[in-house]
Amino acid sequence: MIKKLYYNSRNAEINDVGSRIMLGYKQSDLQEDSYLSDIMGLIETSHAKLTSAIGRGKVKSDLQEKDKQRDDRLRSLHYLLLGNSHHPNATIKAAADKVLAVFDHYGMSLIQESYSTESSYIRSMLEDLNNPVLNQSIALLSGCAELIGMVKLAQDEFENARIEHDSRKVVVRETEIKRELMTLINGKLVVYLRAMEEVNTKKYRPFANLVAIIIDENNEMIKKRKGKSRLVVDLPGGD
Repeated sequence: MIKKLYYNSRNAEINDVGSRIMLGYKQSDLQEDSYLSDIMGLIETSHAKLTSAIGRGKVKSDLQEKDKQRDDRLRSLHYLLLGNSHHPNATIKAAADKVLAVFDHYGMSLIQESYSTESSYIRSMLEDLNNPVLNQSIALLSGCAELIGMVKLAQDEFENARIEHDSRKVVVRETEIKRELMTLINGKLVVYLRAMEEVNTKKYRPFANLVAIIIDENNEMIKKRKGKSRLVVDLPGGD
């Protein structure tokens, strides 16, 4: 008998189960079963939503990494300016003081602001630092122009990641979509295949066996990961 998926399964694991089941269905000879076709259509739709939601999670992680990178570039620029403001050479010290004054107008505290506010401040700072009056001072500070360029590049990369993140937003949360997909598999597909395997064994057993193998492999992986902890089967329908 086909078992049901453990709810302890991770989102990506359920997504993989859905992919394998859909592939198996497409390679079966059961497309003429309209009821099963409807079930698989619902599974395909839910699987597509989960795939998108998982992708959005990765994009969010990438966005956080891009934010960290621009913060690190800002720190490097700040340390360079701060160090040169104590330089024994009076000319270099004066140049550093001029550039540092512009930087300090915004301050390192800007990295604690929201994404939008921080972006606004960084763009404004870069515009101020691009003032021709400061060009000579920046040129006197070894590595300063390069670091300013790195801040600009990091900001550009963050904004590109932000656009991708915003374009991937979904209303329903990833875990809710996972539950939806699991309910379709456990509460509809498994229940239907159990019944139809009894009605027409020869026709339905190959696909039913494939689904059973896919689910068993997933559940066994969960057992190994969870050890003796409680394993949850997503309802409806019991075990």
